Amino acid sequence: MAAAATCSTSLGDPSFQGWLYASLVVALTSTAIVVLAATPAAYYTARHRFPGAPRSCSLVLVTQMFSPTALVVGLYREFFELGLVDTYAALILTNAAFNLAFAIWILRAFFASIPREIEEAAAVDGCGRLRTLVQVVLPLSLPGDRHRGDLRLHRRLERVHRGAHARWPIRPGSR
Repeated sequence: MAAAATCSTSLGDPSFQGWLYASLVVALTSTAIVVLAATPAAYYTARHRFPGAPRSCSLVLVTQMFSPTALVVGLYREFFELGLVDTYAALILTNAAFNLAFAIWILRAFFASIPREIEEAAAVDGCGRLRTLVQVVLPLSLPGDRHRGDLRLHRRLERVHRGAHARWPIRPGSR
């Protein structure tokens, strides 16, 4: 009973509502950006051979080894020069950038698991590359895209819960 009262008190607090709104805006927007940017990149790396393909896939994983804290000073300088300090845009771009490599890596596996013969059959039926991607491959990979979006959103909200918003502060009512 006490937990329900505490929860309703917290949810009714205007400060908490502002923080929750900011977190949801950042989490949902950065998730959408990551999924939209990672999908074509992952598809291309899964389906096409290009020079340096193994190295680029390894580089994607290496980028996940950097601590976000080590990049704070450089990011702050760039955002200061662009006039983005204390804005949703800075927070959204930072979150999207830190999660893009992970999304490409996850989605690449989903696209690689779709048989090429399905795409070849679509080409025989008269579909171009874009139409094949949109009407054949993406519907087959939707569980992967949805899973990727769920993982991305979960990671962001988990960071908010652990207090990572203190690392990337933004005040309610900011630009």
